[in-house]
Amino acid sequence: MDQDRFKILTKKYLEGNATHQEIKTLYQWFDSFDDSTIHIDNDEKEVEDDLRSKIYLTLAFDKAQPKVVALKKKPSNTWRYAAAAILLLAIGIVATLFVRLTLFKGDNTELVKAVKFKPVGNKATLTLSNGKVIELDGAQAKQVRDSQGRLVAVNINKELSYRAGSAAQTGQVSETNTLTTPRGGQYKIVLPDGTAVWLNAASSITYPIAFDAKERRVQINGEAYFEVTKDPSKPFRVVSTKQVVEVLGTHFDVNAYSDEPTTNTTLIEGKVKVTAAQNQALLIPGDQAQLSASGLVIDKSADTEEATAWKNGYFVFNHEHIESIMRKISRWYDVEVAYEGPISKDWFGGSISREKNAAELLGKLELTGQIHFKIEGRRVIVMQ
Repeated sequence: MDQDRFKILTKKYLEGNATHQEIKTLYQWFDSFDDSTIHIDNDEKEVEDDLRSKIYLTLAFDKAQPKVVALKKKPSNTWRYAAAAILLLAIGIVATLFVRLTLFKGDNTELVKAVKFKPVGNKATLTLSNGKVIELDGAQAKQVRDSQGRLVAVNINKELSYRAGSAAQTGQVSETNTLTTPRGGQYKIVLPDGTAVWLNAASSITYPIAFDAKERRVQINGEAYFEVTKDPSKPFRVVSTKQVVEVLGTHFDVNAYSDEPTTNTTLIEGKVKVTAAQNQALLIPGDQAQLSASGLVIDKSADTEEATAWKNGYFVFNHEHIESIMRKISRWYDVEVAYEGPISKDWFGGSISREKNAAELLGKLELTGQIHFKIEGRRVIVMQ
């Protein structure tokens, strides 16, 4: 990347006008920057000169290969970052860009020691049509039967699977089941038609144990990722509070948490139709339908990796405000979030495994210098 391109992308990023692809390009370039040979024991002027030389060389002869932006553990040194910020100012770049893009470059040891919130992992409850509740996890095999005592599903190997050819597919039963994940939990279910569904934390899906002859209809709250079995004779419909998604066979994610400002439907493969009140949209792969109080908007350059990262075991934050990040942290680690004083308007970016405890993520956020946390039991207080 040359200097002119770098400055253009930086200016657009700081003004909030950069596209998803431009933001990703900037993150990839920054992540490729090699500061491993910078000598921290030198004085500030030498560090600044060293950084200046390396950044100019990188801008002039960029050989970085595109890769996923990932967390890297590096020795933390605040004044080294300050020197880098001075350097960036010297070449005409606003210092806050460097602060924002240094997210997740190290560990906040004291915060890591203070709190060990962890997700519960593969946990869910299954509520049958008669009100009976069955606790599910990945460790114990269980059988699920309908009101007539017929076997309809088994829970084994961390998933609930409705059996092909069982009573659930004879068309004689119209009972519904509801699978619910707790805060900090997730679960996979295979429906009677073979459709696979992954539920994110604090989510639920309600479905019949036998789909009727005309359609396959399920209802969700929260977030779910679908891999729908193709059946042109039976459209598959996903109903949430504000919209209906109709498909024949495809892969997509629906984020319909009630505490989010938008309901997002992200298409990975195939085609889907999103219907919300008087609005309709046909999505193609890479599209994201964003439904808010102001209407339905289609993002044609959606970050599908970010939308489905949770299913693959990661948090991915791409140009995201702290309030949005904290909502995800709250659901996954089952913590209460409160704010003290003004809320940071900075953008943050990076990725981290969802298997890490909360303290590691919070500690890395603190390393930006733009946000701080105070822990009171299971309450996380966000401060500037």
